[in-house]
Amino acid sequence: MNRTGFRLAVVLAAVMLTVTGCNPAAPGDVTAPRGQSPDTALPTETSGTEGGGAEGGGTEGGGTEGGGTEGGGGEGGNEEPTENPNVVILGPVISLNFGTEIGDFDTDTRPLVNGSDSDVTLGTAEIANENASNPFTFEDLSTTTTLCGGVLPAHAQCSITIRFTPTEIGVQLATLTVRFPADNTIATATYRGTGKAATVRDLPNDMFPTDQAPVKAPAGTQAPAP
Repeated sequence: MNRTGFRLAVVLAAVMLTVTGCNPAAPGDVTAPRGQSPDTALPTETSGTEGGGAEGGGTEGGGTEGGGTEGGGGEGGNEEPTENPNVVILGPVISLNFGTEIGDFDTDTRPLVNGSDSDVTLGTAEIANENASNPFTFEDLSTTTTLCGGVLPAHAQCSITIRFTPTEIGVQLATLTVRFPADNTIATATYRGTGKAATVRDLPNDMFPTDQAPVKAPAGTQAPAP
């Protein structure tokens, strides 16, 4: 190469450096756009694991808590029983509303009627007393039993007899519940009784005869004055 060609090559290289204004970037360098610093040009973590992954709509948003175990899980299996519309205990809302003396008892009998076209299986019948002495019982003096042989045929009825034996003075209440397990229904009746103090009855006169023989004093003692 002659001197003229060498000078031309140097001039061309200088022109190229002037146009680009920087050296070739090394691998991994970030070149900021014109007017922006390199720090602000770095990518941000906005849509990875935190933004829309596990936290945004994963386990917490709609998984276990949202609609799984807590939201609609297994709480529906223990529903409260409702009154059976076809099998009822006939009679007034409150039965056995009278006074009974302590030491005595009274009974109240009411029909359990099946008004449906199907036989009904009876579950447990139980009496819930408000008094701890359990003044209300069934005829066998229990508070839990199975009535009507366990099955009440269609359009049939059977009798329920409740016994009231108060041991306390005052008003006493109890609720009878008959359960029908096939459809989780019940029939109920409320009982009210009043315990009364026992009255003192007059004893017959022949228990105190007037012609008793005079009392003799033991030997060695002075007889009582007449």
